[in-house]
Amino acid sequence: MQSLSLQRKWQIYSVKIIISLALLSLLVAYLSFIYLASSPDWDTDYKYLYFSAQQVWHQANIYYPLRFFSPSLNGVTEMVNLNPPMLAIIMALPGLMYYTASFWLWSLLNLAMEIGGVLLIVDRFFQPQREKFWIFLASILLLLSFFPTFINLYAQTAGLIFLLTVLGWLSFREKKLGLAGFFWGLACSIKLFIGLFVWMLIWRKEWRCLRAMLLTTSVCLAITIFFFGPNIYAEYSAVFAKVNWYSASWNASLLGFFARIFGYLHETNHALIHLPRLVQIAYSTTALFLLGMFAFFQEKCFEIKQSNTEILPVFSRDLLSRDLMVAYTLVAMLLISPLAWIYYFLLLLIPSAVIFYWNRYVFQQEWINLFLAAALFLSSVPPLLLKPHKITNGYDIFLWSGCYFYALCILVTILLKLKQLFNRGVLSRSRNMTPPLLAILFTAAFLPSFFGILMIICLLWSANSL
Repeated sequence: MQSLSLQRKWQIYSVKIIISLALLSLLVAYLSFIYLASSPDWDTDYKYLYFSAQQVWHQANIYYPLRFFSPSLNGVTEMVNLNPPMLAIIMALPGLMYYTASFWLWSLLNLAMEIGGVLLIVDRFFQPQREKFWIFLASILLLLSFFPTFINLYAQTAGLIFLLTVLGWLSFREKKLGLAGFFWGLACSIKLFIGLFVWMLIWRKEWRCLRAMLLTTSVCLAITIFFFGPNIYAEYSAVFAKVNWYSASWNASLLGFFARIFGYLHETNHALIHLPRLVQIAYSTTALFLLGMFAFFQEKCFEIKQSNTEILPVFSRDLLSRDLMVAYTLVAMLLISPLAWIYYFLLLLIPSAVIFYWNRYVFQQEWINLFLAAALFLSSVPPLLLKPHKITNGYDIFLWSGCYFYALCILVTILLKLKQLFNRGVLSRSRNMTPPLLAILFTAAFLPSFFGILMIICLLWSANSL
């Protein structure tokens, strides 16, 4: 008995050592990447964020194209700002700093917001009772092993959007509706696709939350008009006419998927079947289907069987209903948004947490764990970006570029199935996967991304030293 106890302690110590070493290696990798990418010679998305922030102080057009020499392309290239004007105001202070210092500040702030969002999910949603510190560290390790987290170091805004969305979701499930609307409204003013929460709130008739969200968005709108004038949104809309990268491999949306197959507008990819008119039809039809499925998620569940009331008490049914609808909204908004780049796949950590938690404690379907692990694996695969002109065959379209889209489709399928089970009042008392087996399954889902990130850093350092 004592030998078993000692063996158990050594197993726990071994896991803690592995977590510590893996986390340390990823922190070094992340800081190394920030160090390399903070050079003005690097082509990062932060260049147009920084340029737009500087334009605020000069009272100039924040959507004026930024032209610069690109070492990677060995020529002059052009960047345009696709972010709503509210972000330029938020970025105004970093715009006063030197480029390298500003890049470091924004990257570390994004990383801190991403870690803060994950710790909020673990603490307020999963509510661990034992080994809380190590569970926090393991959660941070999984976050940093998630390829979209790493690639967000190109200085995108996903960290801020993720934190605001998490705060809104946790407030919404705790029925702090005004606060939830405030967080989602602020996020919507920075990234427009968050506006799909308006559609969700209408279906749920959560009028207080809806009013708070619309009021917050309206205040942000008024602030941007005060700073830039009433024509700013016309200038913002005109920028999208220059977009010709819908078919890029990192665009996981429905529009991106169909554009890669049929070709679209000014895209330079080699379409499998050149029928660009079909893209808008297919995209509109599937987007309307996803919007219509909100009616299914709003459908009332049947009475829970008496034998299952211990599994799901009455007060938990509303929480489950709220969580499933928020999770579906987040996945649907990425599919419907024309430009759902993998930077914003951080948002998928919320649906993944919802699926894992409720399946663990209520539905207990083993296949859901397997499908969730597959979705996380596909959403965290670290292939390099293929620009439209490099997408030339079926392999590029369906495999290299399709994995992120398939991850979204799997998550939608899981959420629809869970809602169907919930509507029917079908709950399970079957035996679920053991914690060690679950740990092995989800560790395996993140391993390719973990080693891929480390490999990318090694390649970048070796290229930089040449």
